[in-house]
Amino acid sequence: MSSLYKYVSIERLKEILIDHKIRFTQPGAFNDPFELVPLLLVPEDIVPQGYRSYRFDLTAPRRTNAAINARIGVDRCSDHHSRELREALDREIGFLSLSKTWKSLPMWAHYAKDYTGAVIEFDGNHEFFNWAFEVQYSTHRPVRDWTLYSAAPIPIAEMCAKSIEWEFEQEIRVARCLSDCSAIRNVGSNLPIFVTEIPPECIKRVILGERSDDNVEICSLIGEKSEIIVDQAVVNHWDYNLELRPIFRAHKGRNQVGLFAIRNDRDFPRL
Repeated sequence: MSSLYKYVSIERLKEILIDHKIRFTQPGAFNDPFELVPLLLVPEDIVPQGYRSYRFDLTAPRRTNAAINARIGVDRCSDHHSRELREALDREIGFLSLSKTWKSLPMWAHYAKDYTGAVIEFDGNHEFFNWAFEVQYSTHRPVRDWTLYSAAPIPIAEMCAKSIEWEFEQEIRVARCLSDCSAIRNVGSNLPIFVTEIPPECIKRVILGERSDDNVEICSLIGEKSEIIVDQAVVNHWDYNLELRPIFRAHKGRNQVGLFAIRNDRDFPRL
């Protein structure tokens, strides 16, 4: 993967640039309540325990539909077991949600605070993103046999399926064991917040939103010795699309920082 993108608020961007830490989020904190809650088919003699241990595999590929469907032998579904499985994930696994595109208009609105935030472009070939996988989109919830999930480690990628209504996100995920992350302050959530170190060289570009007012401060945080470039995503006058305009280029060895102020009334004259 050449580039991966993360939509963030300006506050979150500053934290990442300053602290070099990024959050891995438990499924229970996602904005979609269907996340990682498959439709589980469970034998009648298996009852929920409230706290069941499951084993998860962060690097295994998805199994084929044939391999999964071959184990489906009952027709009794159990929401209690599905939620029990999700609670086990909340205790053990966190996810970094990324995208294959920086140009999603709904995502700029939802995750970058109405275009006042930013998109971080990462080097998808860096080892930090090893074992990244795509989220699958479907018109139907995934159906799984509980005995398959209880008998062997569950491929995490296999569980990451969402409604086709979320397809615009073009989501890529990286999973981490929460035991490999650090817990930080918890504000307004029932779940602790976990972060992990992200190598600064992972960041290739910062794309500031059309409505961002923090251009100079962000360029100052990045500094003239950085390889990170800064652009601004601005609207064009021809269609529902975004264009990149240069904001900042650091020139190593010449003690010079290129800083270009972008103004829509200059670059895009009124029609």
